[in-house]
Formats: sequence, structure tokens, C-alpha cells
Amino acid sequence: MSRKNLPNIPQRFVASVFRAFLSLRYNITIKGEDLIKLKQPKLFLPNHQSLIDPVIIVTKILKYQKVSSAVSATYFENRLFRAILNWIEAIPVTDLERRGNRDVDVLKKMLDGTVQALSAGKNALIYPSGQLSSQEEERIKNKQGVYRLIPLMPDNVLIIGIRVSGLWGSSWSRAATNKTPDFMHVFKRGIWFLLKHGIFFAPKRTVSFEFVEITEQTKRKAVTSDRRSFNEYLEQFFNETTKNR
Repeated sequence: MSRKNLPNIPQRFVASVFRAFLSLRYNITIKGEDLIKLKQPKLFLPNHQSLIDPVIIVTKILKYQKVSSAVSATYFENRLFRAILNWIEAIPVTDLERRGNRDVDVLKKMLDGTVQALSAGKNALIYPSGQLSSQEEERIKNKQGVYRLIPLMPDNVLIIGIRVSGLWGSSWSRAATNKTPDFMHVFKRGIWFLLKHGIFFAPKRTVSFEFVEITEQTKRKAVTSDRRSFNEYLEQFFNETTKNR
């Protein structure tokens, strides 16, 4: 692994601050953490239960390596967010949920940016569903991003699936209103919640992130199955924890 893929000291420090802050509100269990340390470039594929799960995942990966995450271009409109996202080399993706959005090249831009990162030996993170979940179980439906991406990747890329559980029903999820929450509004509410409970004595939500290496089966499915079957395969992987409860 090239040293350019290792996080620098400021990145490690800021990620550690985020992890410490998140630990005030969440009991976080990480399974398969050693997979993050592998030298090959990696494509991380998580399910998307809430707005906060990418923050937890990226700050955990930054403990060991850099990762370029596909992020809604909406967040790049905020100066503070834009500075942070550029700093971690995030890949802007047009938000198709926004009213009036007509960027027909959104898929091509996402594919080009991700392939470029992986070809340079970097890690990338993509949400196969392309949006926040409307239910606890993941539903990728007819999305084609990852299905199109897999055949374009360099052969040495590892595919790491991430099962996220425990965040559905939180204020960061769509459980209460079936709408994507406003990030800053929920963040401010979270700060008030911590202060009200004395910061270190606040109740904590238990959440789990399981990293699983799924390279061979995912590559095989991408070339032998149609898009619908491929997406169903990923849904089964993500929902295994939910179904086995």
C-alpha cells in the first residue's frame, strides 16, 4: 500500500475527535476491523440506515487508511462541510431527491470518480441504494451504480460489504417522518440531548458495523446476473442481521 493512502496526522487527529464525540452517544461495535488494514485498494459497500452511519464508518476507516466516499453534492454547498469533504477527498454525487434536479450525467460522474480513485490505489465507499433507507431492511430496487461499477474496477480491488444495524429509528433516520432529516437540525438536537443528560451520563444507542470481504461472489454476480438479481444478492447480504434476529 502506498504511503499516499495513509491518513496524515491531522486527519488521524480529527477522526479521533469525531470518534470520541460519537462514543458519547453510541455504543459502537465493529466486527471485521482487520479488513480495513489490508494493503489492496478496497471498495466499501454499506447499507444506509441513517445520516450518521457514513460519519461513523469514514472516521473508523481513517484510523488506518484514507477513503474517498461518494457524498451528496448538497453538502458541498455548505462551506464548512465542503472544506471537510474536500479534505477527505469525497466524491460529490448529485442528489436526485432534490426537486428540479436534472443531472442526467450523475451516474457517469460517480463511476468515473470512483474508478479513478480505485485505479490510483485508493479506497472508495459507495452506497448501493444511493439514498437513505425508508425502512429498516435495505432496498436497492433498480439502482445500477454498483452493478455498473464492478466490471470497470481494477482486478486487485477488494470488495468489503458493511452491515450497519441499530441506527434505524434514530433521529438521523427516516423512521419518524419518512423524510431525510436536516443534518444541522438533528446535530443541534443531539448536542442539547448530551448537555441535558450531563454529557457523560447520556443514554447510548447500541449500533453495529460488520465488515465482510465479499470480493469473489460480488464480482461473479456482477457478470453472471442481471441488475435485479445482483441487487437482490446485495439486499440479502445487508439484511441477514435483521432477518436472523
